Amino acid sequence: MILYLFLHLLPALDQALTQIYGYWIGLAVRTATHFGIPLLAAYLLARRQPTTTPWAELLAPFKIKPEDRRATILWSSIGCALAIIIILAFYLGFRGQFDPATLRAEVGTLFPLTLLNYLAVALVITFVNPLMEEYYWRGYLYRKWAARGGGIWIGGLFALHHLVIFGTWFPLHLLWILGIAFIGVGLFLTYLYKAINNLWAPLLTHIIADLTIVLLGYYLLFLA
Repeated sequence: MILYLFLHLLPALDQALTQIYGYWIGLAVRTATHFGIPLLAAYLLARRQPTTTPWAELLAPFKIKPEDRRATILWSSIGCALAIIIILAFYLGFRGQFDPATLRAEVGTLFPLTLLNYLAVALVITFVNPLMEEYYWRGYLYRKWAARGGGIWIGGLFALHHLVIFGTWFPLHLLWILGIAFIGVGLFLTYLYKAINNLWAPLLTHIIADLTIVLLGYYLLFLA
């Protein structure tokens, strides 16, 4: 149980290191843990079960069974559409709470805020982060630990993992709303994984969500 809790809290600890040492150091640590731990687990499983190879275990979350193809396309489309609608609705509803000057100062603590740096980070956030997070949270933790209440843990600790970064960015009442929203997001992405038996719908949904956020971030940081 202690190991189970630690593995769920690890992303929040990784994010805390990002706050302390900057974005790129935090990214290196997250990459090592989010991919390294599943790789180690796959290697140990292959040693216990000679019929299983580490690569087969690592790629298992991406495998689409023929009977799940239509559901994968359907739920991926629904997830992506909902991500855009909800994020834009949230921004339009609370846009008065987003102070560009405060956001620039907070982002500046993570990396020097230049257009080139932002574009580099935006690419990582849009394509690398979703792969890391979905593979770790859904493809590894939930797939391995669902019988121990993984869905509930993932919803709550998925929120904590994000709030570690955003904790000083917004007013307290908005953080409460974001926390509840992130719990809902974590549960919804887990539901997508369960609905189609593979990682594609939550991964694509996460990519589109993060792309929407970095586009809004570009507007607030450089144009507003």
